[in-house]
Amino acid sequence: MTDLFNEKTIKRIVEISDLNISKIQKDSAKKWIEFLETGKLEKEKEGYLDFANLVLKNILGYDIGIESLKHEEGNMEFSFKKSSGNYLVCFEAKGTKTKDLWAYQNRNSKVRETPVNQIWDYMGRYVIPYGVLTNYKEFVLFDREKSYNDFYKFDFLLIKENPEKLKEFVKIFSKESLDNGFVEKIRVESDVEEKRLTDKFYKLFHETRLMLLREFMENGRTREEALHYAQLFLNRLMFVFFAEDINLIPQRIFEKNLIKSLENCSENSSHFSDEISVLFEDLDKGDSEKEIQQFNGGLFHERLSRDAYFQDLRKKDFFKEIYSEKKNLITDLSLSEEEFKIFNRVRLNGLSPIIENMLLMASFDFKSDLKVNILGHIFEQSLSDLEELNDENVSKRKKDGIFYTPEYITDYICRNTIVPYLSKSGTNSTDELIEEYSKDLENLEEKFKKIKILDPACGSGAFLIKAVDVLFEIFEKIQNLKQSWGEYEVQRGLKTKSKIKGQLTFKKFEEKDKIREIIENNIYGVDLNEESIETTKLSLFLRIAKKGKKLPDLSEHIKCGNSLIDDENVAGKKAFKWKEEFKEIFENGGFDVVIGNPPYGAKLDEKVVKHCNKFYETGNGNYDTYTYFMRLIDLLVKEKGFVGYITPNTWLNLSSYSELRKNLLEEYSIIEVINLLRVFEDAMVDCSIEIFKKGNQDNLKTTIERYEQLVNAKTKLECFKLKNYSEKYSINSDIWNKPPNFVFNYLRNPLFEKILKKV
Repeated sequence: MTDLFNEKTIKRIVEISDLNISKIQKDSAKKWIEFLETGKLEKEKEGYLDFANLVLKNILGYDIGIESLKHEEGNMEFSFKKSSGNYLVCFEAKGTKTKDLWAYQNRNSKVRETPVNQIWDYMGRYVIPYGVLTNYKEFVLFDREKSYNDFYKFDFLLIKENPEKLKEFVKIFSKESLDNGFVEKIRVESDVEEKRLTDKFYKLFHETRLMLLREFMENGRTREEALHYAQLFLNRLMFVFFAEDINLIPQRIFEKNLIKSLENCSENSSHFSDEISVLFEDLDKGDSEKEIQQFNGGLFHERLSRDAYFQDLRKKDFFKEIYSEKKNLITDLSLSEEEFKIFNRVRLNGLSPIIENMLLMASFDFKSDLKVNILGHIFEQSLSDLEELNDENVSKRKKDGIFYTPEYITDYICRNTIVPYLSKSGTNSTDELIEEYSKDLENLEEKFKKIKILDPACGSGAFLIKAVDVLFEIFEKIQNLKQSWGEYEVQRGLKTKSKIKGQLTFKKFEEKDKIREIIENNIYGVDLNEESIETTKLSLFLRIAKKGKKLPDLSEHIKCGNSLIDDENVAGKKAFKWKEEFKEIFENGGFDVVIGNPPYGAKLDEKVVKHCNKFYETGNGNYDTYTYFMRLIDLLVKEKGFVGYITPNTWLNLSSYSELRKNLLEEYSIIEVINLLRVFEDAMVDCSIEIFKKGNQDNLKTTIERYEQLVNAKTKLECFKLKNYSEKYSINSDIWNKPPNFVFNYLRNPLFEKILKKV
């Protein structure tokens, strides 16, 4: 299991390496497996000597041969330095009885922490590039420059089944590999490979959508209708490919059934397209004979129009300027010998390029190469292209102002709104949150159940997906703390008092069931575009799809409408009445957390501008859609609720937004303003992150941060998380009440204020 590296990259690099495993390494690995299987390594300290000599010295090449070892509580157990004298790596060992390295330990200590927290504490405190955490069976590698959630995990018992795995273990964890930059090489090549695969897949996706659009319009659909069905078609295919690769439906059912349909194709036939429609119906209703469960959830419920089909045979000239023949069908297609014969025979007769592309997309590995988070990026990019397809003269980026939101931004905003809202002290750390409530977990659980999180312009659902991640992380840490006390058993999603004090149940809960519960209880989104709503639902479905369970109906949580306008005379059918659509939430005061990347730079109809200026006063002169969303929070968020947006930074100082600033200063506590400058590489706009809390708080210290080279940083995520900013300071927010027009001058700092007072 790995998030730190691409699995195929590891396999490829290890296979071509010239590493030879010695007899000592093989014998030591065999001995270690014997110890694991006989239960000799259950207790960590009793295994220290064998671990040091067999694993660290004999297998991995660390200079640590010892006959005795003294370990003091709170100190690093095994640490190693480079020849320069700087730390290289530290190892933290637990016994095999510690099944879950992410769980709080059952120790008589005032401060509870997980083994993962412990290793990160050492890496941070002593500036150690790498940390390895092990329970003697599993070895987990962390990189200090990456995040807490990025790691590489290796199960030592895999070596028994596949002796070649020892080569991988040595290549990743040995002193030579870490010291010589081999691990860094794998990481860099993994990033390159991920981008290559993502770009390659998206080109196929985008090209296929264009070809479907042309086919459906040829069949008599309007451009808007054709685009709707093309997007619906592809969304469903993404779910099919994903479901195949994680064994929710029979593997390769798409390829096997559909290739057979081509055997009798002829001029004007549409067997392949017809079979896909049948597959979609099977996924909606279920078919026990085909071993397909009923998924429902609305994803497959809408029937495709009779005109939404494509022909089996189609000359490539029909898709002139769309289709690219630069594809290696022989190596990239995952077809059996018999299937390839059928495919090749039909291809010679003019097989539709749409079918070629769909088979190529099906050949990608959706389990390891195109994971859910990568598909999310693809969905975001696909939505960014939609308006360009609707109007060939105006790109969606210019008209609707939709831009891709980097993951480090969604993570930062979600953690700095959701966690502080749940916290008593305003912390943004999930570990500190759990520690705060360590004597009152039921109170935290109650608040957790009730939290309502909204993205009023949800796009493809990037912010909502990250909100789910943060909530699940909090839930998991609550359960881990309970188990460390030995007071609870958590099985099959049920919480019961444990009969045996100290009893730990490591299969604590079914992850997808809990994530589903979070989505159905805590997550809400609205967007103007129907395609965005369906894509958001798809993104959420991919997180919770499970064998034997239907997909939930998310129509009461994820809704299509114009977030800014409730007047049908202005917005027509898209008019959105918040207090009617989310009646129960507004009866309780509104949403607890509002997050997002509101659209900006959009060209609005004069009637829309007039309406928005009336209800969302921002100032005089220029307008921008994002500023209306900044006023919309007055309606959406409840008292003491949190808001986290990324927007253009023009609201900070343009005189035309003086009323917006005045309102924010009077009605909100400004927790943080981060001037990011250019975040979006394809958008010529400077951005800022702003975190607000509803309700004015006197003498609040606002954190000001300025990042001047974030976009061009070598690795933006690391730059942001390591806080490599140009400036950071806190300043009383009431200083912004003094300048004309309430200008938020983020260049002002405490020293500047002292000088002003002397003048």
